Amino acid sequence: VPGAILTFKRTSKPNVVSVTYAEADERTEQLLYIDDSKKKSKFAFGELHINCDVDEDMLPTQSAVGRIRRIKFFEISERKNINTLIDHIFMGFGEEVGTKQEPVYRMSFEQLFNVMSIYRSITRSYLMHALHEAENCRVANNASGLWDCRADEVVNERSGGGFDRHGDDDDDE
Repeated sequence: VPGAILTFKRTSKPNVVSVTYAEADERTEQLLYIDDSKKKSKFAFGELHINCDVDEDMLPTQSAVGRIRRIKFFEISERKNINTLIDHIFMGFGEEVGTKQEPVYRMSFEQLFNVMSIYRSITRSYLMHALHEAENCRVANNASGLWDCRADEVVNERSGGGFDRHGDDDDDE
């Protein structure tokens, strides 16, 4: 189960660990999964029985990540490009804070991490590094962990469309 709280402990044997979890009353949730039963894979929601403690913020429930249907399903080979994933996630889940001419989307780092985790395994530190390196993303508010991203593909492909590191748009020079 995504978000399951697991404990890893060393054993007395070298290179062997024990993995444990805390049992909880069983419940049923509608969770996101990849449906690859047809020729073309897609995201779907289905019932899953949960009987362990979970980090509720990491559970891919329909209320938490239902908007994923608004963005492209990436095949495994396409998930390698972290910047493309970041752009699409911001466009699909972020709050629009820019204009039609200069679209900017805002979301929290934690929400970005949770959705990114659906597409690929990633650490928080690597995602944070990728955000700092992305020309089209910048910190919007350090205190609340919000990020802004100019994620419009046309803007990025034609004009570079990034932010400078001082928080001003490139066009304001």
